Amino acid sequence: MTGSPLEIYRTIGLAPELHLQALHAQREALMVARASGELRINFHTGGTRREVEFRSMADIDRAIASIDREIASLSGRRVRTITLHTSKGL
Repeated sequence: MTGSPLEIYRTIGLAPELHLQALHAQREALMVARASGELRINFHTGGTRREVEFRSMADIDRAIASIDREIASLSGRRVRTITLHTSKGL
């Protein structure tokens, strides 16, 4: 199946709005965990409870970035990342 994620969800009969709500809830839980330093996160979406334990904060950051890309894709936006590299010139 090809097309944007939004088109795919509509084709197979899923409501992309519900998926977006779940993604936002997961992102919020990840942000709270990152701020508190917790590596174990509980997700409650669609009546299902999942517990995930990450190995590091970098894993949580990668999960947040992945969710951001999926949210942007479902919303019809592109995620742009700018990475700055600096040096003292030594």
